[in-house]
Parts: sequence; structure tokens; C-alpha cells
Amino acid sequence: MGLSKQRRVTTNKGMQKEDHVASPLSAEALAMRAALWDAHDRRWQNLCLKSDAKELIQAIKYEVYSKETYGTIKDTKDLSTLFATISFEYVSRSDNVLADALAKAALENFTIVVP
Repeated sequence: MGLSKQRRVTTNKGMQKEDHVASPLSAEALAMRAALWDAHDRRWQNLCLKSDAKELIQAIKYEVYSKETYGTIKDTKDLSTLFATISFEYVSRSDNVLADALAKAALENFTIVVP
């Protein structure tokens, strides 16, 4: 996840486990919501959130929700009102190498345990 604070760019890396995520789009929506909570906790006021999930960025910008992501994207829209300025931008996967590498590392470290 990359977060811009005024003119400085801060890159925040992290992983969080979520059970029963329906799709990659749902996972991206949950990550976006978590990023907003993190920025709010840090008392940041000016944000630019970027994602290579084009469908997610369009859903947030144009308020076009699917049943699968409605609640999470609605939360994201509501949280966005807590900031002085905020923007959501699409970036190509090739321009989002750090986040893509983090996501792949998380998948590689994922283990399923069957009792």
C-alpha cells in the first residue's frame, strides 16, 4: 500500500489475514479500507490512495457497487469523509511493483491446515 502525505511519499507495508474472502476484488477492497483506518489513526489529512484494481477504483469513484463488495466499499466512502483531501487513483500493475510483490509473498506464505 502506498500513501501520499502532502509532498512526501510514505510507503507502508503490511499483511493482515482475512478469513473467507470471496474474491481478489473483495481482498483489494478490504485492504483499501484498512489503509484508510491506518491513515486516520496516524492523523493524516491529505491522501492519495493508488491501486492496480481498476474495478475497485471505479466502484469507489463512481459509487457502482456489487453485492460482493457493497459493505466494504460503502465503509471506504464513509471513511473518506474524515480526510481534508483524498483521491483514489488507478495505476497499472507494472507501476505498482511493490504492492504486487507483497501480495505474492503473502500468497507464498499462506498455508492451509486440514484437521
